[in-house]
Amino acid sequence: MNARRPCVPVIAALGVAAALAAPPAAAWGPGSDESTPAGSSAEQRAAALFDEGTALYRQSRFAEAEAKFQQSWDLRQTFDAAANLGDCELYGGQHREAAEHLAFARRSLPLSAAPALRARIEQRLAEAKSHVVTLQVRCNVAGALVRLGGQLAGTTPLPGPLFADPGPIAVEVSREGYRPASKRIDRAAGTSVELDLTLAPGAPAGTTPDAGEPGWRAASPWLVGAGAVLAAGALGAGIGLRARGSAQEDDADALRAQYEQAGRGCAGGCPELRQAYADADTSYDLSTGMLVGSGVAALATVGLAIAWATSDRSAGQAPASAILVPLATPSMAGAMLLVRFSDE
Repeated sequence: MNARRPCVPVIAALGVAAALAAPPAAAWGPGSDESTPAGSSAEQRAAALFDEGTALYRQSRFAEAEAKFQQSWDLRQTFDAAANLGDCELYGGQHREAAEHLAFARRSLPLSAAPALRARIEQRLAEAKSHVVTLQVRCNVAGALVRLGGQLAGTTPLPGPLFADPGPIAVEVSREGYRPASKRIDRAAGTSVELDLTLAPGAPAGTTPDAGEPGWRAASPWLVGAGAVLAAGALGAGIGLRARGSAQEDDADALRAQYEQAGRGCAGGCPELRQAYADADTSYDLSTGMLVGSGVAALATVGLAIAWATSDRSAGQAPASAILVPLATPSMAGAMLLVRFSDE
């Protein structure tokens, strides 16, 4: 077999094309459509296109042969059309499409198929899978739509694995009446991944954006920046007021010392001294409020930054969420940040 050929029909190469050219070949496996009776025009056209593809291959008209196999597959999804089409795609460098069609051919292959044919399909499928990522996607809800990179790939339960090009890709499952679930993966060619995605009852799937960044995510960088500025400003003000209160307290202590050195009592209440200490207390109280506010703003900003950084850009979901809990005692005040990471 010449590796430079764009396609080599699996079925014809094994010398069984004549046996599969007749309409019964399309009715052997799960690929047959029971709604189309044997001998119907669609079935006859599909069989004729399959024969034309085989004949074109024998004439070395490979591109035309692949087109005929594709037309046959479009009319009748049978294992023989899938096997030959997948073989053509593999030689043409369309590894993901080849894996999909060859996997279908393997699932739909009749029990009476020759062992050599089964081995040939297995060998070509293994070659195709070495260039792609194989995904086993499972979901707890039947009838959920499965999307790879935003493109519909099937409905749960899936009949077999899905295939994706190497690199980053988002896998999402959704169904009306459930909150969508998604997972972003990044894998090399020839690897396999098993994904279990769980749908929980909630908002209808149609309410979740399919593409683009959701509003909260698009605004997050600005909110993080504003929170950082607010926290820094409150911290600076708190430090300044603390220094001012300390200076005012020193002034009040100096005034008290003057009273004591002069032998003056405070029978009249010393309003000037009392005011000096009151001013210092006010500055300390304002400083405490500013410092607490700075801490709250900083914690909220950190929580938002974590949610933004860990969110799924393709599905618009934030696997991390933050809750700010205020804390107060007679001697202190503050806040506690609780960050929750969802298990995808």
